[in-house]
This record gives sequence, C-alpha cells and structure tokens, in this order.
Amino acid sequence: MQRLIILFIFLAGSLLHAQQRFIIRVEDEDNLRLNTLIEGLAVANIIRNFNYPDQQLNGLVVLVDPAAIGQIRNELDVTYAGNYLFAPDPIVTPNEGSGDTLTDPIAPLPPSANLVLDALVPGRPITAPPTAHLPGNVLVNIIGTGVDYTHPEFSALTFEAPLSVMFSSGGGFLPGDIDYHNHETRLTGCIAGLNTGLMTALGTSGQARFRSVLCYDKPASPGPAVPTTYASDCIAAMAELISSHEARLAEPYLHNHAAVLCFSHSVEAINTRVGDLDSLFDLAWERGIVTSISAGNYYGTAAASSPAGAGEWVAYSNGGSIVTKRYWPPLGYPGYNLPLTFGFENTGAGSEYHLKSGAHDNAAAPGPWFDSGTLGTGLNTPNPVGFGPAMNSGVDLFAPGVDIQVPATRLDPSTGIGPITVDDATYFLEQGYQSGNGTSYSAAFTTAIATRVLQLRPWASPDQVRSVILNATQPSGGINILALPDFNSLPSMSLTYDAWILRYANVAPPGYFDAGMGGYTADPDSDGVANFIEYYCGMDPRYPDSQHAPALSFDSGSHTLSVTMQKACYLPKSPGVEWRFQSCDDLLSWSNAGQGIINSLPHTDDNGDGITITSDLNILTAAPKQFYRFSISVTP
Repeated sequence: MQRLIILFIFLAGSLLHAQQRFIIRVEDEDNLRLNTLIEGLAVANIIRNFNYPDQQLNGLVVLVDPAAIGQIRNELDVTYAGNYLFAPDPIVTPNEGSGDTLTDPIAPLPPSANLVLDALVPGRPITAPPTAHLPGNVLVNIIGTGVDYTHPEFSALTFEAPLSVMFSSGGGFLPGDIDYHNHETRLTGCIAGLNTGLMTALGTSGQARFRSVLCYDKPASPGPAVPTTYASDCIAAMAELISSHEARLAEPYLHNHAAVLCFSHSVEAINTRVGDLDSLFDLAWERGIVTSISAGNYYGTAAASSPAGAGEWVAYSNGGSIVTKRYWPPLGYPGYNLPLTFGFENTGAGSEYHLKSGAHDNAAAPGPWFDSGTLGTGLNTPNPVGFGPAMNSGVDLFAPGVDIQVPATRLDPSTGIGPITVDDATYFLEQGYQSGNGTSYSAAFTTAIATRVLQLRPWASPDQVRSVILNATQPSGGINILALPDFNSLPSMSLTYDAWILRYANVAPPGYFDAGMGGYTADPDSDGVANFIEYYCGMDPRYPDSQHAPALSFDSGSHTLSVTMQKACYLPKSPGVEWRFQSCDDLLSWSNAGQGIINSLPHTDDNGDGITITSDLNILTAAPKQFYRFSISVTP
C-alpha cells in the first residue's frame, strides 16, 4: 500500500500545483460524515460520491490543490483514526492496438472474407445451432466508450437502455450515448455483428440482449480523439453495473440472472493496481457475472495492472501470521494502513476468477501477438516483483487479435452522415468497417463463447462457464488457443441441492434462510412447497410459485393416476434425484410403481428453471386394494 501511494504522489507531484483528482475511501455506513468533513474544509471539490454500501464501497472523488493534501490527511486522521484510503485517481485510456485515430481508414462495406470466423466456425454460419434448454435471456454488458447501436451491423440485436456514469452524458454525446470513440463498437462487432460476430456465426446472436456501459468522457476540444477517463469512473461503472445486476437477481429463477461482462481497458501508468476496481470485478464474479477481461497489450505486464490483475490473492502479515484475502486492499481489514509485509501470493496458478485473454496472430500455428516490440502479449515474461504470477500464468487463454474485421463508428469533420453538432462543433457520423489488432478483440471473442454457453446453461455459475471454455482450448506453440466447446455435448453443469440453495441464499435478503429455512423440508416463501421439491422442479424458494409443483389427479373412468409438474434442467445425474409413483396395501411398506407414460411440454417464459412434464399411470383394477403416492428422493 505505501509503495503504491508513493508512486501515485510522485506522478501527481510532477504536475506541480494543478488541481488533482483523488479517491478517498472509508469504512463507514454511509458517506454523510465524510461529505460533511470535506465540505467543511472548503479546500476540495467533491466530484463523485461513492455511496454503495452493498458493494462495500464508500468514499468520494475530490479535486484537490496539492498544497491542501496535508490538511485533508490531518482531518482524516482525526476523524477516521487512520482507517481510510487516500490516493490519486489515475488516468485510464482504451488499451488498443489500432483503430482509435482518424488516420485509420474506414471501409464503407463489410469485409468479403473473415478468416478469424472461418477458423473458429468452419462452415459458418451454422443454420441449425444447438437449442438452449431455456429461452436466451443473457445480458451482455460491454463497458467502456459506448456502443453505436445504430450501426447496420447491429440491426438484428436487442439493446437495453445504455448505462452511463459520465456527468457529460446528454448534450455532449450523440443520442443514447452511442459511441463515437469507436472502441466498444468494434468489440460488439466481434461478439455479435451481422457480418463480423462470432455469435452470428453460431446462429445465436439474437438469443441475447446487449447493453452499452459508458464510463469514458467525450474527448477534449477540438473534436474526436482517443478518449480518456479516470479510474474512479470505471469504479463507478462497475458499482452501477453490479447494482443493476442486483435488481435482476431479485427476479425469480436462475435463468433470469445470467450475465456476461466484457472489459478491455487497463489502468495506466503501467503496473498500477487500483484496489476498488479489482475488488468490484471480483464481486461481480461472486455475484454471478462472467467477466471477460483483456490481459493487456503491453509487453510483460499482463495481470500487473487493474483490472487484468483482479482475482489474485493478497498475502499480508498480521502480527506474525500470514493472512490471505482475494480483495485488494482487503475489504474489512481493520485499517487501510496495511502492514509493511504484504504482496501477491504467487502460486504460479494465476487467478481462479475471470477469463483473461491474450492475443494471438492468425498464422497456421498461432503465436503471441507483437507490434513493434512494445505492444503485444509475451510468454514466460516475469511481471515486476510484487505484481502477481509470471505472465504465462496471468493469461488464461489466447484468442484472435490480429487483422480483426470489425464495424467502426467515429465523428469526422468532413464526411459521413450529418451534419451533427457536438459541443458547438460540426461533424459527420462515419460508419463503416476497419481492421484492428489487440487483446481487446480477444476478450470480445471470449465474451461471445461465454454468452453462448450461458444460453445453453443459463443457471451455470461463472466457475462452470470458465471451466468449459478453458477445457476446450487447444495447445499450439506453447499457448492455449481459444476453441469452440462442443455445444451439443456440454456438461450438465448440474447443481446439487446445497449448491442450489446457496445460489439463492447469496441473493436473498439478509437472514432469509436463517433458523433452518435452508433445509430440505423448510418452506421460506410460504407457498406450501418444501425447498427440496422446489429444487427438483426448478422453482424459486424466494418466490411463491406453487403452480410449478407436482399436481396429482385421478380419472376414475380410465383408472389413470396423473401428475403434471416441472423438472429442473440443472439436476445432477449422480447422485440422482428422481421421482416415482409408489404403491402399497397397508400404508407402511411402499414399493416402486414406476413413472407411467411421460410427455414433455414446450418450455415457456413463466416455467421457471425447468420443463413441464406430464405422466399417466394406469392402475390395475383387478389388484387388491392399493394406496398410491408420489415421491421425490435422492438415489445413489
């Protein structure tokens, strides 16, 4: 901690007496006390209020004259007894190999060939892709400069309302905060563009929803330039995205919770770690969002900057004992002034969270992508001491990153659709296609495959999705290359009862499953259906939905005992959970009477996490008096 803060102050000090942005973080229930303190000092302007108690994020972003730093620190020491974080707010730019400047040409027509998609999906497009068990309801979040959803490449896609944390949104941006910076439009093209998207090649681009999350400010006058922002804006975007996801988690059923996040930027200067940004990426993963991150374009620094270093463990000394936590700084630690002995735990395995993509070229035997010896993803390059495992451990997989054909949008001073007025200047909107290089594209292709997996297994956890993708990679030239999983033979990604109840316990109100309410026979939602039955039937234990529970009926004319019910899609095969009719003549010794004749009905949106089935059991009228019941149980 001390080493990083000294680095920040050195960088800030080089700018002499210009006002600088700082992040102040405290452990507090809310920000009222901190707001009152800073406003009372009258030496700092509050720019942004971080008041996200559910994400353990409380603090402010302030604009400070360097001469007033000592005064602010003194007051924070008095009020918070040293338990605070005070650090500069570093600049962030899109970490892109090419395509961001007006000198990069834009072609008016889509490419006639796409070698990347041909290699990933031979015989594309797939006209009869595997069908999902449940309707595609995956939300794909593309974070950064915004997406031009008016581009012809996206005419078949469904976009949610953009999420923006920028103060200048509105008049300074085109309608809907669409992208004229060009970065995320190109990435969305890799994911699901009409001519350039991997999901389109798989025939499933329409089975997902897409959302632009804007956290980059408009370029400074005069006119378009590579956009910049601050780390605090990225932190705010992640906090807002997670808050939005929390609202989705309140909806019933796991298939409504599936989400993917694509983030292809890194904090600069190189090797800078921003703890709040890393911890929010970890929190997104823990809350069920599959996070696809570019490992970075700078040689030797994969996993050394935020957020490409998210998911790593931190080891620090606490009174002589070694403590490890995933967050950095460790949230909940008694003080932000960490002991002098701390660093990243280097196990050589890298992070077990997130999907971090490096870039490879498109040669027959793909190798790491390099550009002029300064950009590119290198192998076996140790990161600077204290910044995580060696680079070949920090990168999970390598995906296409050279000569990527993508849609492009930018403002041009002389040609295109328009004229358009932005900040009292006249431009034209230029839409077309480009070829680009960089790890950003690699993260986008990884995002597309993660989305397709969730379309087929929308209840899957991020860990399960990660395993499917990494298990499908192919070794080549000493690196693991992105490859398509066998979508027709995906693992079941099943949920045991304990895993299922934990998924809901993690999103239920505090205390909801206390006092034994997570047990097999409990009924916390008071709908008359025990938890174990809800598990089997793909129901939601937080939501009264008894219409999906087994319903028995008897037709005396045909002597048929019938059941109508749901059967969850996530049930494990071993140990099996199964239902059956049982019979006996004494109400004591029950025996298996079978399942009768089963029929499956088409899934509908209101059917929870399962498919509706019916079964008819014919009862022998010549048999002695018999009793029948319906049973669901776990079998070895």
